[in-house]
Amino acid sequence: MFTAWLLICALGNQESWSCFPVQDMRGPYYNRDQCLERIDEMVTDIKNTFDVRGQRYKTKCAYADIET
Repeated sequence: MFTAWLLICALGNQESWSCFPVQDMRGPYYNRDQCLERIDEMVTDIKNTFDVRGQRYKTKCAYADIET
């Protein structure tokens, strides 16, 4: 199972970046491809919601053993 994560960074001023993590609340996902699709959705939603120029994104599909 995979959990989708983003690290979103925006240029706060000319010398520093302001970053914060975002964890997906829909998952976890059964495979990495589903997780990557969700990350694409999350990035698109954030870009459409917040008008911040100079955003940078780092993404991660974190593997987690989940007992059933």
